[in-house]
Amino acid sequence: MRNSLTLKQTPQVLLPFCHICLTVQRINKTHQFQKLVPDSPITLGDHLLKRRLNLGISITEASRRIGTDRTTLGDWEANCHQPDPKFLPKIYQFLGYCLLPSSPPATLSKKLKLWRESQGLTQLELARLTKIDESSLARWERGQTRPYQKSLEKIQGFFGQVFGCPASLAI
Repeated sequence: MRNSLTLKQTPQVLLPFCHICLTVQRINKTHQFQKLVPDSPITLGDHLLKRRLNLGISITEASRRIGTDRTTLGDWEANCHQPDPKFLPKIYQFLGYCLLPSSPPATLSKKLKLWRESQGLTQLELARLTKIDESSLARWERGQTRPYQKSLEKIQGFFGQVFGCPASLAI
């Protein structure tokens, strides 16, 4: 048993006659990821990854700033999942800009949903803030019905205050 290999032995003990030393150059992981991020990011995950690498911060630090955990942020950066709307205000703050669709929303329902989600609001929260029935708001977002003028004015007034400028849901 004296000559048998045990887990505690090292290659140096087994090969005392070999004097070759192997060296490997370490790859800078940040440099490696920068090759994966396009110059013009398309997805939200691409934007997050590019911003984090440009800032030179870790995924842990970026997730702390956004208010999520590093695994979730990693999933967003890898485009595995999309964030809940409640995270969008913090994400936009982290990015320094708000991501909008490539073309403006063509319908009232899409515009309403975009505005709501850009503020990180659920339908229930927006309904309570504007004193509008939640089920009515849901139907408007699904495009099943259109709001009456009075309700439309309430929503436009709310978003006008949020955005700091007149908001128009006219399509």
